[in-house]
Amino acid sequence: AAGDLDVTGSITIVGAGQAITSIDSQQLDRVFDLAIGSSVALRSLTITGGDTSGSADGGGIRNAGALTLSDVGVVGNHSQHNGGGIATSGALSVSNSSFANNTVTLPDNSTGLGGGAISVSATASPVTITNSTFNNNQASGLIAYGGALLNESATVDVLQSTFTDNSVVGGVNGQSAGAAVATVRSGTTNIAVSNFTGNHITNGNGGAVAALSATQFASNSTLLVSSSTFSGNIATAGSGGAIVGFNNSTINVIDSTLNTNQANFGGAIIV
Repeated sequence: AAGDLDVTGSITIVGAGQAITSIDSQQLDRVFDLAIGSSVALRSLTITGGDTSGSADGGGIRNAGALTLSDVGVVGNHSQHNGGGIATSGALSVSNSSFANNTVTLPDNSTGLGGGAISVSATASPVTITNSTFNNNQASGLIAYGGALLNESATVDVLQSTFTDNSVVGGVNGQSAGAAVATVRSGTTNIAVSNFTGNHITNGNGGAVAALSATQFASNSTLLVSSSTFSGNIATAGSGGAIVGFNNSTINVIDSTLNTNQANFGGAIIV
């Protein structure tokens, strides 16, 4: 049978470990669709094989309720809009979890956005990501943001997490941004005690992290980084090998290390 698992109430699913228990949609649809008012806790399992077409968000999970992930793998899911792994407009708590090989492929007629692993929309609150890994996630298209994480007008807290080999591919006139993390519109992203290594963007800006308050966005974004490390991130044809901020975005970097990042302009940071 085809179709995702629709959740309207409260459930908890506990597996035997990420390598042992998986819920696989086999590219038929997304895996879970959480309605407003629902509450789902997933633990010690893997979500994989989710795929949405057209303008549908959330290749693995679309969350409009409250979603908690603990020791969960989100692996190999795909969307053609936002959130290859997860698209959340509700509360999201992620801990001790891994996100790998999730993708967003935006069609050529798309106006952009992305979030290869996770996309967070304006109504999502609270959103916390702790002690988790993001590896080889990708957003691609003419205008794409956030190879791993896209924050669109929410507040997102990232703590003790690692972002490695995530990418944004494509881009027109340098409009794509944030190979690992992109914060747009009125979003605020707080990153602490985290590592960014080997992330890469082609034809765009921000080899690791970007905060955008460009003309296409009506309000200003905020990026706060503390006690974090950025190494070997690359903006091939753009600016900000590690971090970039556009126009009136606010960027504050404290007690952090930036090493061997590369870009055409601003190998480490450009604002």
